Amino acid sequence: MIIGCDISAYNDKPDYPEEINFKRMRSMGIEFVIIRCSVGVKEDSRYPINLAKAGDVGLITGSYHYLTWHDSIQSQLTTIIRIQNKYPSQIPVVLDIEERSGCPAKVISGKAIKLLLDGLKTELGITPGIYTNVSSWERMGYPYDDITQYWLWVAHWNVKTPVLPKPWQTWKIWQYTITNYAYMFGAQNQALDLDAYNGTVNDLKEWINEVS
Repeated sequence: MIIGCDISAYNDKPDYPEEINFKRMRSMGIEFVIIRCSVGVKEDSRYPINLAKAGDVGLITGSYHYLTWHDSIQSQLTTIIRIQNKYPSQIPVVLDIEERSGCPAKVISGKAIKLLLDGLKTELGITPGIYTNVSSWERMGYPYDDITQYWLWVAHWNVKTPVLPKPWQTWKIWQYTITNYAYMFGAQNQALDLDAYNGTVNDLKEWINEVS
């Protein structure tokens, strides 16, 4: 396995003159970084900067969209497509499925998630991923087997093997812990999520070619 991390604008302190130090991040053994590109219908203010600077030091880049239930699925689809067409990441964009505020009944939320994923696949020509955990997916996820055409980034901290939401049998990326020493990895806030890719760097690059 190889190690990565995920970041958003929260990892930059607005009152601190320095940005995230991606060179330090790379020196700490991080091979890939997944960067928040949007929340609902809003672009993450640091996404274009972080995407460019991470790529400049040789990090493999990914991106994620934080799904909300107060913005329409169509408006969020439009937002993601606009941002990804302008600032595409190497690892295809991921839908972050964890927000419960305003979430409708599962039969509605699951169909909405599937609709958004299908739209991204059609409009961007990529295979997007899903970030979630067991409890969130049980509450709002799409329950049928065809959802596994979209790869899984599973969140399960401080365990030897992650428990997967149904119906997935395998994971592609695993958010396995959080460090309270984010500054050691070049971030400015205290906490930083760490992720594992289930393969080598070459495996990751080959897989990116398959899903992009």
